[in-house]
Amino acid sequence: MQAETCKRNSYCVYNTRQGAGTLSSGVLKLGVDGDMVRELNMEDGPALDCEMKRDAANLVVASRLFRNPERSEAFTGLYSFMREVDDRVDRILEEDLSGVEIRRIEKRVREYEAIACGGFAERIPARLYPLRDRFRRINDRFGIPGLLWRNFFNAMWVDFRRGLPVTRDDFLRYAEGASVAATTIYLILIGSTLDAERIAYRWHDDYRSTGRNLGIWAYTIHIARDFQADMRAGKHGRRLIPRSFLDDHGLTHAEIRRQAMHRKLSIPGRDMVLSFLDWGDEYGKPGKNHAVEIGSKLPFHRARILGLIVAIYSEISRRVRRLDGNVFGSRDIFPRLRRGRFASRVLGAETWDEMVSYW
Repeated sequence: MQAETCKRNSYCVYNTRQGAGTLSSGVLKLGVDGDMVRELNMEDGPALDCEMKRDAANLVVASRLFRNPERSEAFTGLYSFMREVDDRVDRILEEDLSGVEIRRIEKRVREYEAIACGGFAERIPARLYPLRDRFRRINDRFGIPGLLWRNFFNAMWVDFRRGLPVTRDDFLRYAEGASVAATTIYLILIGSTLDAERIAYRWHDDYRSTGRNLGIWAYTIHIARDFQADMRAGKHGRRLIPRSFLDDHGLTHAEIRRQAMHRKLSIPGRDMVLSFLDWGDEYGKPGKNHAVEIGSKLPFHRARILGLIVAIYSEISRRVRRLDGNVFGSRDIFPRLRRGRFASRVLGAETWDEMVSYW
């Protein structure tokens, strides 16, 4: 297989004839467009040399730590499913699409929604049956609640309709699908245990509250990190920070958009970013406390996955704070090389307590 040039979505896309819905150990393949298969080779393939989205790189590295191929497949497979849906919806926010293209995206997202949430079986074309079957097998095996998928797609439709979080409560409702759903799913895949009959995986109910707190916390960091890129995207920018935060600092979206285009964030804008991170920390503190408890009870090779993910977000938050919230400019807040070195240090920890020290 010869890799094409990496696309905007920062995946490597390969032309294959393997058909849709392949989930194989060691290599993530989630084909949803016939013979176009998005692939992230976790061994030595060229995909890891591409400029992948930063979160994709982090999660692919984390997935390599699983000793159980079933967990690794589930982790990378469900991640790629969510990434595929999210990237399609992002095109509406970031590109000037025709009505035909928007309707095509809407049709595809509804197909994926039918796969994930059930019902409307007639919306699933035959070419996606293999994907549907593999997806549902993973969900049944790990007992992933349907509510998480409904929340995820609710957030996707908010994006599709260009809905804007006005208040903090608006943001929290949106984050339930935009981040909390994925975070909780990853926590289930990392922390669940196989039952005595080896029929299904079981997990503790407190994973829901821990996933919610960690998800909201991580999403505020993600937004702060990408604030400039989001505000420069499309015709109007992606407005993810609630308007109430802007109001508190005497700012408007139009003003922030102009600052983003000039790559220069004002002092009130920097204060707003720090205030937004402080708000996220209110969820991060209990989330990380619970995560410490969860990790301490897991086999260390699985606890390391949780530890790495939390450590990376913690480091991004520290870097934003060291910049005093000035996230606009030409520099990368957490360049790939430094990110790789940081991950290596975290993974070099020999105990859970040592790993948590990076949080």
